[in-house]
Amino acid sequence: MGKKYLYGASVQGIQGFIMKTNDLKPIVGASELVDQICTDMFDDFTKKAEGDTEDIVRAAGNIKVIFHAKEDCDNAFLNFPRKVMTAAPGITISQSVVIYEDDKDYGDKVDVLEKRLRDERNKPVRPMFPGVIGMARAPKTGEPAVCMLGGEYVDYATSRKLKVLKSGFGFKQDYSRLAEKAFGSEATDLVLDNDLLAGDLGWLAVVHADGNGFGKIVQRLGKNKNLFKELSKKIDECTQGAFQEAFEKICTAEAPSYPIRPLVLSGDDVTFICRADIAVPFVEAFLREFENLTRKKLSGLSMNMTGEDRELLNQGLTACAGIAFMKPSYPFYFASNLAESLCHAAKIDAKKVDPAPSCLMFYKIQDSIISDWKVMAARELNYAEGSFLFGPYYLEKPVKEVHKERWTIGELNEMVGVVTEKNNVKTSLRRWVSAAYENVHKADGIRERFGLLYPGEKESFVKMTVMTSEKRCPAYDILTMAVMSK
Repeated sequence: MGKKYLYGASVQGIQGFIMKTNDLKPIVGASELVDQICTDMFDDFTKKAEGDTEDIVRAAGNIKVIFHAKEDCDNAFLNFPRKVMTAAPGITISQSVVIYEDDKDYGDKVDVLEKRLRDERNKPVRPMFPGVIGMARAPKTGEPAVCMLGGEYVDYATSRKLKVLKSGFGFKQDYSRLAEKAFGSEATDLVLDNDLLAGDLGWLAVVHADGNGFGKIVQRLGKNKNLFKELSKKIDECTQGAFQEAFEKICTAEAPSYPIRPLVLSGDDVTFICRADIAVPFVEAFLREFENLTRKKLSGLSMNMTGEDRELLNQGLTACAGIAFMKPSYPFYFASNLAESLCHAAKIDAKKVDPAPSCLMFYKIQDSIISDWKVMAARELNYAEGSFLFGPYYLEKPVKEVHKERWTIGELNEMVGVVTEKNNVKTSLRRWVSAAYENVHKADGIRERFGLLYPGEKESFVKMTVMTSEKRCPAYDILTMAVMSK
């Protein structure tokens, strides 16, 4: 029995690479490059290998491949990082190799490989283009300039991102492989301008969604290479299928000008930029379809399983999402960080029960002082008697006691509908929110007066303005969504 070489690589710096600038063109170009790292860029080291190779996983910034020839493994180890870091400066690759002979040892070797990769990720990497003091800098990124494009200095990374646009699907937006994954077909008329994407509404949304419970499944089943390979494939299919279904449901009337641009769509991770008014409906549709697809597809893998493993797959996966509403001029990098932080906060709340249900959180950026989102929320949303930080909002009505005061997305939409349809409710709610910041008694007076003037709307108005036992109120979120409604 010959030696086998379990090669593992981890892609780092994806978010920083994609969101380096506030110009949508290089952002989209960067997302195309990132999508190629685990596929096209690594193909040279598998398809051209002299010996046999086995792909275990090549998605979501993770690569695990078994090489049967040492020369092929050495070639990948020596040249793959250089190829990636040259094509996508700012991306770094951590890699390691574990040698074994018997397939029975595969599970233990995976643990060794993961530990080595964690150690490698903590090692600093020297930048490829550090520049010198007297060197011209690209104004949009601050990095050393290497050429002039469109009458402006650009750095090497930006030139590579724009080159992908030009060679990959052209400035006419003829083709994008990432867009094809997201929309299920070749996409034309893709918007590459912040203001055009925002439309008349004048607001954009950066969205990040992540599956719940996938890590637990990987921990239990990741040592079975054939099962894990099939599992990774199914998760990709579920994520892309859910995105396509959400797109067809929410955006069909928008073609040929798509109001959404996918940035990451791999594994159980999704990041995209869209026009603000479609963000919550799109995420709601995505979360629902992701649950349905994972329940169907993963249950097919559990046929020969018993016990907890079978139950774990049969229940499928849920997901949480964070939405950062921003003006087109706001830095995408910070909005992306905010969306990830909101997604993380939603996960923390959802995981108070097992299995964690699907939910989302959102936040409208109005503060020019860029800081941690909790600091921003405390500065903007805390008032005399409580807080307007009300989320997360759940896909289905929570049945557990710990979530009894949480709203569903549907309840939020219902209240937003009342506000957008009836100007008297909207005007009074705005006055109530302003008064709540100043004096709670003044706010109570506005609520009582509204009930006297409009008894038919009193119940809805009270629901919008009442505080929970945690002293949180949904009024601000309702007004935010009313603004984001087209």
